[in-house]
Amino acid sequence: MKRLILFIQITVFTSILHAGDNICFDENNAFLTQAPVGWVADTAKAKELGLCAVYVVKGKDFDSSPAIIYPRLGGTANEGKAAVEEFILESTALLKDSKTLKVLTKPAIKNKSGLKFEIRHFLNGPPPNDFEAIAYHAGKKAVLVLVLSTRSEKAFDSHRMKLAEFVKTIKPLSQKELEKYKNK
Repeated sequence: MKRLILFIQITVFTSILHAGDNICFDENNAFLTQAPVGWVADTAKAKELGLCAVYVVKGKDFDSSPAIIYPRLGGTANEGKAAVEEFILESTALLKDSKTLKVLTKPAIKNKSGLKFEIRHFLNGPPPNDFEAIAYHAGKKAVLVLVLSTRSEKAFDSHRMKLAEFVKTIKPLSQKELEKYKNK
């Protein structure tokens, strides 16, 4: 996916994959992610794309899934709201080639770990990122970006709530917790 490749080119992060758990981390942040109910990790595709995780609908693979979800951790010199705004502008700029693009601001979500995510929907973007819901959380000198990507409005409408479900499970990890996962 064109957008995925662009994100990868500007993002440097590392991941560790254990049964059911995926961790996105850099030198300042670590976040535990888990597949939404009815979804599975496509670890081969995640590795190929340089992402910490790629989630697909159970029984499908990256190419056949009607929707995919992937997290990425991107570095920035900004902090807090300024960092999130930088990434929202970046997302919008990547889709500027679409004359029919609509960007909708949705209510922010605060998850059970206390993390706040700003939500944007990008509708009618250029292929292959036609319909995306993106959640942004400001970390320390980085932004955790969670993307639900589909190619059709129908798939977007039937899967967009999975992003909210995914956001609610994201858990920050301390350096000590990260080391525990690394040593498993």
